[in-house]
Amino acid sequence: MKDWKECKLGEIATFINGRAYKATEFKEAGTPIIRIQNLTGTGNLVYSNLKLPDNKYIEKNDLIYAWSATFGPYIWKGVRGIFHYHIWKIECNQNIDKQYLYFHLLRTTKYMQESGNGTLFTHITKELMESFPILLPPLAEQKAIAGVLSSLDDKIDLLHRQNKTLEAMAEALFRQWFIEPCKDGLPEGWVEGYVSDLAVHLRDSAHPNKNPEIYFSHFSIPAFDNNKEPVIEKGSEIKSSKYQVSTNSILFSKLNPHKDKRVWLILNELPDNSICSTEFQVIMPKNNISLFFLYGWLTYTANYNEIVSGVGGTSSSHQRIDPKSIFDFQCVSTDTNYMIEYNNRVAPLFNKQLKNQTQIRTLEKLRDTLLPKLMSGEVRCVEPVETRVKI
Repeated sequence: MKDWKECKLGEIATFINGRAYKATEFKEAGTPIIRIQNLTGTGNLVYSNLKLPDNKYIEKNDLIYAWSATFGPYIWKGVRGIFHYHIWKIECNQNIDKQYLYFHLLRTTKYMQESGNGTLFTHITKELMESFPILLPPLAEQKAIAGVLSSLDDKIDLLHRQNKTLEAMAEALFRQWFIEPCKDGLPEGWVEGYVSDLAVHLRDSAHPNKNPEIYFSHFSIPAFDNNKEPVIEKGSEIKSSKYQVSTNSILFSKLNPHKDKRVWLILNELPDNSICSTEFQVIMPKNNISLFFLYGWLTYTANYNEIVSGVGGTSSSHQRIDPKSIFDFQCVSTDTNYMIEYNNRVAPLFNKQLKNQTQIRTLEKLRDTLLPKLMSGEVRCVEPVETRVKI
């Protein structure tokens, strides 16, 4: 490690400010304005006709950093655009590899959040960012470290994209089997009823704090947002009552459903002591044969939008739907053989998604374990004379 050098971020990279925009400057066409919500996938692009200096544009594969409200580095994968005030464009000098810096920023983001300051929104100042120390191995080793971590990220990204494709395929099959046949009325033998005809509202309470030393798999709203990975928590850490989660069921979030679509399909593999937030409604099919159909029916865009159209509440940030909106929603029923054949077509897609999700978690844990070890030199990516350790 004698050839590793410590310096400050401001000595090896330049942080370029974006531009603050007024809503009146947004256009329906022109150059995209990249905002934080475009990085997190929660917002649509807006546009501008302004002409700015070259360094105010970001290109594909540029390194950028969201420094307000939602922190974190990104390698931009979108089209050329101009960037908002709450984003920095980072230009590296010849002493540091861009991908290495990206992974270094991933590692230090949590610490920088804790050191942030601000009033309305916690944020990180440029001065604070530039003052952070960074340990630099030789450029060749930087590239090797980044290559190892990038290969894991590429595999994770591939699995995420594959899951989106599988979801789209399942949706297409559902439309083909259950929406298109009903365009001119119900086919012979089909019956119109309600979701409650096929499923029950499961409300079995769980009280984790009564078992403080037992570990629970907590299916929460943040867990759904975090790649649908239940959080393992001790009963002593969970203060409020929850619902028990059953295999072959569906969790439907009643919290702000008009803003965030959170419908969690639970198959036949479930950890011990599985519980969920009471913000989820547990939908239990009366017959397992209806599971995939119910998931498709409730998540079909037109149906979902109608179910959540009745949101209400005293707080604009916490709107909810009445569970009756789900169970009193109209639904069709078909004959058993038709449903079995549909399940045979769609089950491999959902099972593959579940397998991919498990693999994503494994790869993420491996990456998160390797990241600090590689960045500190505890594990080396090249073969230094003094250690002869490879990965």
